[in-house]
Amino acid sequence: MISDSAAQRLAAAVSGSWLVQVCVRLIVSIRTPPDALPDRVVEGDLSAVQGLFASSSLTSPMRKRWRRVVDAAVNSRAQRELTAWRDRLDTLARWQLIRAVGIAGFVAVMVGGALTLIDPRPSSIYRWFLWAAAAVIFAALATGARSFDAARGESRVLRHF
Repeated sequence: MISDSAAQRLAAAVSGSWLVQVCVRLIVSIRTPPDALPDRVVEGDLSAVQGLFASSSLTSPMRKRWRRVVDAAVNSRAQRELTAWRDRLDTLARWQLIRAVGIAGFVAVMVGGALTLIDPRPSSIYRWFLWAAAAVIFAALATGARSFDAARGESRVLRHF
């Protein structure tokens, strides 16, 4: 019959383990990293990792294929269209963007409400309540876009959006 507790048996097994000793030394040696590493350290680490990947027989063919994918994505028509669309959006005032979101959301909620009427599944009061709440929120965004934009500058939360 064994009279030692499970904790004592585990402690005895761990004390002789080489792996546990190495892990304990690593954990003890961990220090809080500085807020920002010096540029030379970051560049040295990156060049070492790039050297490892460049010398690997597995990553060399993958790197060439990945470079072709990246070059194709950068030079794609979709990328050019998205850039043009983003540039057009940047010309709009923030209140116009808020109003556009409100109008689009309100239209989506109205379409959803109309489709709910022909949906054969039963709808609960909670579903209609959520529909009405979304309709009110998007209508408020569409009608009060300038006010929301003006209030955004005074809010500590909305200032970041």
